[in-house]
Amino acid sequence: MKPTRKANLLKFTGFVTGLTILFSSTPASAEDLNTRLQQQQSQANSLQNEMKTIQSEISTLNSQIAEKQSEIDEMKNKIEETTNKIEKLKSEIEALQVEIEEAKKVIAEKEEEIARLEAQQERRLEILRERAATLQKQDRTNIFIDVILNSTSIVDLMQRVTSLGTLFQSDTDIMQELQETQVIIEAEKEIVEEKARELAEQQATLQQRQDDLQKEQDALQQQERELQQQQDSLQASQSQKEASLKRLEDNLSAVRNDIATTNAQLEEQAAAAARLLAEQRAAREAAERASAEKQAMVVEESTPTESTNSASSTNNNNSSLLGNNSSNNNSGNSGSTGQFNGRFVSPVNGGRITSPFGPRRHPVTGVQSFHRGIDIVSSTPNAPIHAIAAGTVVFSGWASGYGNYIVIQHDATTFSGYGHNRTNQVRVGDRVSAGQQIAIMGTTGVSTGVHLHLNIMKNTTNFWSGHVNPAPLLGM
Repeated sequence: MKPTRKANLLKFTGFVTGLTILFSSTPASAEDLNTRLQQQQSQANSLQNEMKTIQSEISTLNSQIAEKQSEIDEMKNKIEETTNKIEKLKSEIEALQVEIEEAKKVIAEKEEEIARLEAQQERRLEILRERAATLQKQDRTNIFIDVILNSTSIVDLMQRVTSLGTLFQSDTDIMQELQETQVIIEAEKEIVEEKARELAEQQATLQQRQDDLQKEQDALQQQERELQQQQDSLQASQSQKEASLKRLEDNLSAVRNDIATTNAQLEEQAAAAARLLAEQRAAREAAERASAEKQAMVVEESTPTESTNSASSTNNNNSSLLGNNSSNNNSGNSGSTGQFNGRFVSPVNGGRITSPFGPRRHPVTGVQSFHRGIDIVSSTPNAPIHAIAAGTVVFSGWASGYGNYIVIQHDATTFSGYGHNRTNQVRVGDRVSAGQQIAIMGTTGVSTGVHLHLNIMKNTTNFWSGHVNPAPLLGM
């Protein structure tokens, strides 16, 4: 039996040495991962700030584009109004053109009538000219003498004189008619010329108005093209900003994935450390039991006939051994350790909950996740953190996103965890009492500010699972 126990003790010593070497390297690795996590989070924050800036610029561009569209719409309405006016003028010009064409026909007819009258007048005037020439050749006195001399009787004479008077009267009538026809011709010409001038003026006025409206329309269309170019430029800038925003979103998504990966690595590392600590604790307990058995055997062999006293001595020796272990494990602690009675006390005096237990969007990564504990803050700087119940410290060190983390086991299936501590003030194996100070509140690990992250795990033998809502158990 003795060689076997000795061999077991040697194996245990080697196992503990291996654990010591492993745990001595774990904090450095965890620190490296935490540094990487902080760098990734800083990158994520920078990307989010840049995204906010670009989103603000896009919002401004949207407002400017909307304003330009309003101006373009207003310009289109003006162009439409001007176009309607131009179309109306075109209709008026076309109607006037029809009227001008009709007037031209009337003028042509009048001009033909004037030409006919002028021709008729010219013929009559020619007759007069011929008669005047005849009279010029014959003296008018001689005409009357010839009439008297050549008359055969008084009746014939009277008839000849009457005929000669009628001839003179006819010439006078022709002259009168020629004068009246000339007046009519002049009047008709005046009417025709006045109508032509009036139509020409109306046509010129309408044409001028059409030209002015066309210029106005051309100017409005030029303004519309300029506004459209400005809007196109704004939309191009908006597209560029949206493309930049998309790239930032993709980069942020990649960084968040990296953060999640780093967190998973840290949690995996912490879980592995917890498993090794549990194995270490089991090995230590086995070694303690083996040592106690060895002590009992030594006592029993030294006093074989006094079984009662040996048992008593063994119990005393065991008590002494456990007492020494308790003393070693509680260095730096004060107060009675007490026993867990199923009740919990507040970990922070005057503390208040800022993030409850349950689903939430992670304040650092922005990823939807499940908050497995509660966050508590205090108005007191360097606020002390107290154990919520009596128990044994089973973990005290760096734990992934929790930073400086402490886990206390209260009974076989109940644990409490305290994260983001500025400093841990207890070590693995220490016995603590309810309300005993175990740490200083801080913001280590993945954190947005000074606070305590409190976990309570029940009905589990693995303190990385079995999380329940601490708030009702604390009466908070």
